Amino acid sequence: MGSSIVGRTITKTQDGMFCKTYLEISHDQWYRLLTVVNMLDEMFMAPKVIKIDYIRHEIWYKEITPLDCQNSSIRPKIIKLGHEIREMNNQEIIDNITELISRLHVFGFAHGDLHMENIGFEGTNFYLLDPDTMFNIKKHERWVDDLMRVGFDWEGTYEEFVEYDYKGWQTDWLEEPKKIVCE
Repeated sequence: MGSSIVGRTITKTQDGMFCKTYLEISHDQWYRLLTVVNMLDEMFMAPKVIKIDYIRHEIWYKEITPLDCQNSSIRPKIIKLGHEIREMNNQEIIDNITELISRLHVFGFAHGDLHMENIGFEGTNFYLLDPDTMFNIKKHERWVDDLMRVGFDWEGTYEEFVEYDYKGWQTDWLEEPKKIVCE
């Protein structure tokens, strides 16, 4: 069982799907979360939503591989000319993630908790995971201030918090060249 800005959560995987159940979520939080989830799904910026259970407050996604430093033996692949397969180098990974974040910001949202475990990939496509902390940049709602100050002990400005989406996920492993085999 986990905890998030929307209360306690339970996650499980089953038959190639990932489910997140929100146990203590208000109507407003659920509505905000669904707005973000639907936007990400429509823009192909998150794993495919398989189903939403509005009564149980569950969201089922297609399961994909997180891009975290815990399991660095798996790397995104590039397919060139339809047949040559090679692993992405660090700069290609950085460029793809930066472009994904830029798209999110263009749509007026920020992630709020973007780190390597909250970025996933399948083939050459990158996806944003764990949308619980995503927020509308222009609204600057009170809960985002609470997230910044209490959840992350953030001392910077709101604008710096939004821009941290570009920095929060970058870790040392991206800077070191590694020989890694794709699965």
